[in-house]
Amino acid sequence: MPSPKFARRLLLTLAPPVLVLGAAFLTWHALAERMPEPLAANVGPSGRANSHLSGSGLLSVFSFPPAVISLLCLALLLMARRNPPAQRFLVLTSFAVSGMHAALFAAVVAANLDVADAKSVTFGWWTFPLTLLVAALSGALGYALAGEVVIPKRITVDAKGLTVYSAPLRKRIALDEVKLARARSGTTLVVELDNGTEYVVTVDDADSAATQLNSLAERARTRD
Repeated sequence: MPSPKFARRLLLTLAPPVLVLGAAFLTWHALAERMPEPLAANVGPSGRANSHLSGSGLLSVFSFPPAVISLLCLALLLMARRNPPAQRFLVLTSFAVSGMHAALFAAVVAANLDVADAKSVTFGWWTFPLTLLVAALSGALGYALAGEVVIPKRITVDAKGLTVYSAPLRKRIALDEVKLARARSGTTLVVELDNGTEYVVTVDDADSAATQLNSLAERARTRD
């Protein structure tokens, strides 16, 4: 059964292209009657359109790259079940590609809206930089959402393992489940588990907790 963290990253990889493509199709069907046929779809050095597409052609060209790249990210994510950094990068990629294509689609629709002749359509100089900015911001959002959710909790480390108290819940990680514990940023305890996942919790002294947990886990392995 996939861990909650992996399931969340799986959903985050799938969500952007589905939402963006769905919004694009709804937008197109709502505004199709206000668009010229064919549409201005690409801009030359002069700022004027130098290629044109039909409405269905635009939707096809717009839909194919994000769909293919997101499916590729999904396949790679399934192969990277034990590699959290790779999972976050793939979520970032899915968000960035979807954001970039959403910005491109919006720019094309805005430029063609209520235009009688597509030959008169121009694209502002800001179109490409804005697209890159949206891609960067979307990727950063995806990377942040795919990160670890760290919640302050009270913990104890003893012969039973690591016990985390968060009223009214309690979680216990037995010593034989612990592969390695390490401190991060002084107050973050990261526990690598034998099943390939990580458990993260904030504590007052992560260094001491990690040292004690590693020592107890090593003793438990030695006894076994």
